[in-house]
Amino acid sequence: ELITRRPGNHFAWLAHPAHPDNHKQATRVSKRCADPDWRRSMFPLRISVEAGINFAAQDVELFKRSIVKRETVQPFVIFSWPGAATAQVPLPPLTFVFMKYVQTLQGKASALTAEKIVAAAQADMKQWFQDQQIERPTESIPLSYDEVVAQFCVWVDRMEAMHVVFWIHKDSYG
Repeated sequence: ELITRRPGNHFAWLAHPAHPDNHKQATRVSKRCADPDWRRSMFPLRISVEAGINFAAQDVELFKRSIVKRETVQPFVIFSWPGAATAQVPLPPLTFVFMKYVQTLQGKASALTAEKIVAAAQADMKQWFQDQQIERPTESIPLSYDEVVAQFCVWVDRMEAMHVVFWIHKDSYG
């Protein structure tokens, strides 16, 4: 029982008791991301057009350069809900690429699956390495597939936690 003076500012997640891991989000996310079948069959949708993470053009260039040079840059977003505390949420450097490929609910049914988003992010990154405008150390190589997947998994977790993105099976939409 919840006793409060502001019930409109409270919410709860309910999990089916038959699945004890339902309440362990970190376990659920890591199992999903480790499963290539999940990445091939699920695609993300943004809750709304406004529910996005947008970076200024100069920040995107900074992120690209840091990825090419393998420097540590930690983008973040300030997130708040009405009546709730504000949070600074750290995001993986490839967030701006992942968000580029996520459709809104008003989008077409031909959304990219998680696996295709990872592949598209890796292709974008390889293009940055060929771009002559970005200086890079000669020993610098593009992120591996596994490194992109690792960033994607962190991104999945953060976007769900902020209620920006949810996941739909490709056969159940459109």
